[in-house]
Amino acid sequence: MKTQLAKRRGYLQYQGYFALATMVLTLCVFSFLYYHASAKISVNWLVGIAIGFILDRTRLCFNAALRDPWLYGLARTTKGVLAALIVSTIGFALIQYMEFVENSYILGNLYPMGLNIFVGAVIFGIGAAIAGSCASGTLMRMGEGFGLQWLVFLGLILGSVHGIHDAPWWYKHFSFGRPVIHLPTALGWVLGVGLQIILLILIYFLISWYEKYRFRGEDE
Repeated sequence: MKTQLAKRRGYLQYQGYFALATMVLTLCVFSFLYYHASAKISVNWLVGIAIGFILDRTRLCFNAALRDPWLYGLARTTKGVLAALIVSTIGFALIQYMEFVENSYILGNLYPMGLNIFVGAVIFGIGAAIAGSCASGTLMRMGEGFGLQWLVFLGLILGSVHGIHDAPWWYKHFSFGRPVIHLPTALGWVLGVGLQIILLILIYFLISWYEKYRFRGEDE
């Protein structure tokens, strides 16, 4: 035990040097991509690094966001995901609105609802529960050195390839078909986006109340 603690302290002693080396390597890759590939790819590289850092430091996992409130009564991750959905709703709505004003085109991939989505969600949920993490959590734990997540990632790739291959069949036999529902188009941009934000806020307060109620019930 003491040997392990000593090794850990030794690693922490050089943590600042590791961080500095990582930053230098990141900037070098950014410069290489910027001058030899394209500015878009280099920016995507930095954005990917930033998202990975945020996921690692916040321990944000979509599997945990759906699992923890029911198993442990904890809603911290769930509220974080809901807050991210609210922010992304505003951001994507602005991007779609500007594209719609300029080109009369709704940006994004819109698909009809159907039983295929329900079946896919159940299969993905079972896999995430067995693996102990979602796609983002798997990538995060791979970077942290967990060996099991490399096998999970391999299964994720194989399942995604298989899903893409079979997707046309599922959409043909199990989707409800057109029309595709896009709230801003059906209700107007202000009402459609506002309704989704209000719904997410209500879910946020509901899950906060559930968290307090769960712990208060256990204390009593």
